[in-house]
Amino acid sequence: MKAALDTNVLIYAEGFGDPLRNGIAVTAVDTVSQRKGDLSAQACAEFYFAITRKFKVDRAQAVSRLQFWRTHLNVRTLSVQGLDDALTLARDHAFQIFDAMIVVTASEGGCQLLLSEDMQDGFVYRGVTIVNPFAAKPHALLKSFLTP
Repeated sequence: MKAALDTNVLIYAEGFGDPLRNGIAVTAVDTVSQRKGDLSAQACAEFYFAITRKFKVDRAQAVSRLQFWRTHLNVRTLSVQGLDDALTLARDHAFQIFDAMIVVTASEGGCQLLLSEDMQDGFVYRGVTIVNPFAAKPHALLKSFLTP
């Protein structure tokens, strides 16, 4: 099973936020990385913006962290058709456009899971199931994915 990560999971894995989410995020990111999972260019941009603005990380350090993640995850860009699909997803299912871009990129990359705290947990789009790795009761697909 192939998975992709949303921005917030990476942010928690970097140690921003509470220790419980950090531990869960580190496990999730490690598993996604070991299985050659995906990270969208949109999530990379959001990560850079969040850690430099909200968490006051130096820009050079933020670039360094993204370069690290690029060596451990497949960074994917959205196709032109994917942009149209993201606009439709945002319109039809009340997604934020940037979240819709991440979902569609995961679909274009052949992912079955997208790990995200703030999208619609359990929502399925073209074979991609959005799963909140921090939910009190873990989704069955997430349990299966994290089991060696």
